[in-house]
Amino acid sequence: QWRMPDGGFVMGNPNAPVTLVEFADFLCPHCQSYKPQIDRFVEEFVLTGQAKFEYRMIPTQTLSEFVGGVAECAAEAYEGGFYPVHEELFRIARSGAVTDSIGRNIAEEFDLDYAELLECTSDADQLRADGALGSRAGVASTPTIRIRIGDSDPQPIGPAYERGQVPYEVIAGAILTAQVQ
Repeated sequence: QWRMPDGGFVMGNPNAPVTLVEFADFLCPHCQSYKPQIDRFVEEFVLTGQAKFEYRMIPTQTLSEFVGGVAECAAEAYEGGFYPVHEELFRIARSGAVTDSIGRNIAEEFDLDYAELLECTSDADQLRADGALGSRAGVASTPTIRIRIGDSDPQPIGPAYERGQVPYEVIAGAILTAQVQ
């Protein structure tokens, strides 16, 4: 896993020709229900080296900006990187246990200094970069899926999928087609 020049969080084979970009919010109920599709994609395409996965945070709920800052700062402080934090934030959100103490929960779970994590969130700026990219990519809701071929800008998979979720079979087909190009 690594970060894009604008800070976006990516996992997978750096040489994979295609990237699935998800614009989502840890606290968004639709994003939580869509996560099994993303997990399947990661298992079948990212872990096998065929594609990359890029997560972009778009705040939609009351605590979303704070949670996005916690994710960014915890990823910077935790040696295991962003995706273990990503998984834990989704787990907490699915449990319905999201409160303003979520930063403390993440600090405890990943053995981070809570005061430092909290201080960092006041300077966290990844949400701005993700929001700007989302605006350029036409993102109007979460989750929204885009595809990036090589270093191109994220694009809709097709006209029928300009907004929102994309069925797994459509994602898989788009990834396989992009690999051939």
